[in-house]
Formats: sequence, structure tokens, C-alpha cells
Amino acid sequence: MSDIDATRTEALAALEAVSDAAGLEAWRLTYLGKKGRVKALMKRLRDIPNEEQRAFGQGVNALEEELAGHLAGAKDRFGAAPKAKKKAFDITLPGE
Repeated sequence: MSDIDATRTEALAALEAVSDAAGLEAWRLTYLGKKGRVKALMKRLRDIPNEEQRAFGQGVNALEEELAGHLAGAKDRFGAAPKAKKKAFDITLPGE
């Protein structure tokens, strides 16, 4: 569990140091991306004894949810615009 706590502390400290939207995206990729540190922790699950796997997995999942929540708050802080939704195309309407 100390690896989870260390990653949490490091991630939150790095998030506090982010000063713009580009830095926020780099932080997201570093910690929550496909090859990020949280996924690396999850990959270590197979090396952990069976008795400890459940608690470790729950800890990693809780960390991922917590960091995702902090990411959402930081996006609001930097004013990162949400992705624009495309207008649905209706083939039954004439002239469109």
C-alpha cells in the first residue's frame, strides 16, 4: 500500500505545480493514461500474493477515482473546454 500512497502524494504534488491546460494534459497522461503510473500499479497486481491482491486492487481503484476527480476540478480551474457535441444528423428531415 505504500506504493499507492507514494503515487497519490506524488500525483497531487505534481497537480499543484501544473500551471496551464497543456501541463494538465501532460499530468493526465503521466498518471491516468494508458501507460500511466496508475495502470503500472494495476499491472503489479499479478506479482502480489493472493491474500493481498483484493486490498491492493481496491486501493489502486480508489486512487484512480480520486485522481480523476482532482483532474475534473483542475479542468474547471483552467477553463478547459469540454468536447463539443456533434449535432445529430436526421436523415428523415428534408434539405439537411
